Amino acid sequence: MTLFRFERPEFLWWLLGLLAMIIVFVFVEIFRKRKMSAIGDNPVVAKLIAGESKFIRYFKFILLLLSFALIIVGIANPQVGSQVETVERKGVDIMIALDISNSMMAEDIKPSRLERAKQAIYKMMDNMHNDRIGLVIFAGKSFLQTPLTVDYGAVKMMLSTVNPSYISVQGTALADAIKMCAESLGSEEEENKSEHGKVIIVITDGENHIGDVETEAKNAADKGFVVYTIGIGSPEGAPIPVYSNGHQAGFKKDKNGATVVTKLDENTLKRVAEIGNGSYIRANTARVGLDKIFDQINKMETAVFDSQRVTDYKDGFQYCLAPALLLLVIFLLIPNRSSNKINIDKLLERK
Repeated sequence: MTLFRFERPEFLWWLLGLLAMIIVFVFVEIFRKRKMSAIGDNPVVAKLIAGESKFIRYFKFILLLLSFALIIVGIANPQVGSQVETVERKGVDIMIALDISNSMMAEDIKPSRLERAKQAIYKMMDNMHNDRIGLVIFAGKSFLQTPLTVDYGAVKMMLSTVNPSYISVQGTALADAIKMCAESLGSEEEENKSEHGKVIIVITDGENHIGDVETEAKNAADKGFVVYTIGIGSPEGAPIPVYSNGHQAGFKKDKNGATVVTKLDENTLKRVAEIGNGSYIRANTARVGLDKIFDQINKMETAVFDSQRVTDYKDGFQYCLAPALLLLVIFLLIPNRSSNKINIDKLLERK
């Protein structure tokens, strides 16, 4: 079955401009006729305008209309499709667990631990094509922010708004976050049907974690999931900024009035990655490490998420623009007057 469409049909509205050209041409012709009638209808005037050809004038106008119409249609790009193909979407499932606790506002990683983590996730999604991605945010509790999807724009939009105020319960519920990511990646029945890569990426400073994180990492590994951890922060630590009305009002204090310093807990994150058959990467100001993990993910087995029947369309704009150019050349080559020339001096002598 042959299919037809315009790639940019909105440009076809320009064809209404041809109607305006026709209206203007008619008014010009009426005005011209009235002017000639005002001059007179004697033999001298008839001989003076003998070189004018109404046929040539109308013919050139029709050529101009046709050329403009073909140019507009060419810009709209008519396409003919006859080949229907089935395109499969393959990829890896990736769940990201992002720590948004207050300690992630520390600025030992510029501009802050949390903002630097967001930037790295944005960059990773820019390099993704068919992989599905989901987002879990956590502090003292975990929440599924976005389920697995290939709509990277929606994930970016949701990610851009998250901040520590999203979760009032503070802490680092790392175990709960891994469990929620594993649940989002699929049930055991689905896992038995598919051998494609399923990945959990935890981005956190790992401090003050809550729950049995090693058990949850083992449960995820037993289901075939790979757990990667990224430690964001420095072992030396940094104070946690406190903001009021959008401006920094100082640093977080403990009950004794001393400034709280949040430090990266690398030992826990290394152990989680080891149990989860993944790897641990420590972030720094220049690189968070998601690019290294994504390189490893690209080597995993992919699965078919869905398939679509698409039509292979071929462009046809050239079949409109070529004759349009030819008509314009003919328009320019045709003279405005016929070859019948008048010697005005002789006409004046006879008069």
